[in-house]
Amino acid sequence: MCAPRRGYNGFVTLKPPFDRIAIEPDKMGGQPCIRGFRLTVKRVLEILGSYTDRTELFADYPDLEEADLQQALSFAAAHLARFLLEDLRNAADSGGPPLDEESLASLDRGLADIAAGRVKPLDEYERERRL
Repeated sequence: MCAPRRGYNGFVTLKPPFDRIAIEPDKMGGQPCIRGFRLTVKRVLEILGSYTDRTELFADYPDLEEADLQQALSFAAAHLARFLLEDLRNAADSGGPPLDEESLASLDRGLADIAAGRVKPLDEYERERRL
């Protein structure tokens, strides 16, 4: 996704826009966690799906902050986008539905942006593309 940087204790902290997400091999099976807590990104997404009221959510999880929720959502979206783009690229490379050169170039740019950590909020992306 984005270029990681290793901390002094060997764990990986992702760079912005995912600087609140850490991956520690010995914690939670190496799953991405919020700010080094034992709270995975996956669990944060499950929490978001089960609470309709943010006030109640923050009362039950006082260590969480709004920025943690936003990064968890963005991280999940970027992760899913990477898999979708890779699947499309692999299908095109293995004789799947033919894609024109412009579409292939767009797929490759999208994959490169995700790999370099150049992930934008959806509204900014849609504004740039006039969607």
